[in-house]
This record gives sequence, structure tokens and C-alpha cells, in this order.
Amino acid sequence: VTGTLPTGNGGTGATSFTAGKVLQVVSAVRSTEITTSSTSYVTTNCTASITPSSSSNKILIQISGSGRQNDDGGTAKYTVYRDSTNLDATSGNGFSEISVTGGTYIKAPYVITFLDSPSSTSSLAYALFMKNQTSTTCRACHNNTDTTVTLLEIAG
Repeated sequence: VTGTLPTGNGGTGATSFTAGKVLQVVSAVRSTEITTSSTSYVTTNCTASITPSSSSNKILIQISGSGRQNDDGGTAKYTVYRDSTNLDATSGNGFSEISVTGGTYIKAPYVITFLDSPSSTSSLAYALFMKNQTSTTCRACHNNTDTTVTLLEIAG
């Protein structure tokens, strides 16, 4: 891999990189609760953006936070979008879920780790999206707790 990662983007100014090396890290935190009863994915506004220095590089996505699912039989599903693309488009079930069986609600963490190969050198926005499988209510950033989106550019 060749090219220069500008120091202003978290780089060292080096012109070549060993495959697997972390080239830059971007992180964002959101702590405003969002609630939905939509059965289609909606944004949680938990978003971070990164601009890869080479189209052969990969992006390691790490998202963690606290969610809540209301109502017995309900299931909250959490996924990751890159710009307008659902990265779990093959199953539609998301990367993480919170389900309630035999109770009124459940609070639980969502933790997502995914290695993306975007083949791009444009700015990319990665965001946590959520939906409710049964039209009941689900939440992200429950009780205004932090959800963190961390992106690592990995040399390809």
C-alpha cells in the first residue's frame, strides 16, 4: 500500500504501510436517547465519519451502547449503515438484538464489531440504525447513556 496519510487526518505522514496496521482512528459519542416503534430501520444519529487513505484499506467498526425493548414479545434490532447501505443487508436481522419474553421491558447492551471493505477513498459515514420487529417501542442510548461509534482504518 502506498500513499501519504496526512498528519491532520490522524496519520504519521508515512508513505507506505504494512498490511494490518491501524492508520487512523475516529470516534464519536452520542448520549441523547432515541425511541422508535418503526418496523423499518431508522437512524439513531450515532454516527462517525472516516476517509480511507487507500481503496484497498478496510474499516473496523465498533459500536457499543445501551438499549431497551418494551413490551412482551418485542424485539429491537440494531444494524450498521455505511452512508445509505445496510451492512447486514443479506439477513435483515441486524448485528444485535434485544428481546422481551414474559416481561414488560428489558434493558441490555448492544455491541457490534464488523470489518468493512468499502473500496473507497471518499468520506464514509457509519451509523447505528434500529428497528422494532413488532411495532412496539425500542430505544438506543437508553436513559441518555453513551453510545460510542469507533472507526479504525486498517491497511489492506
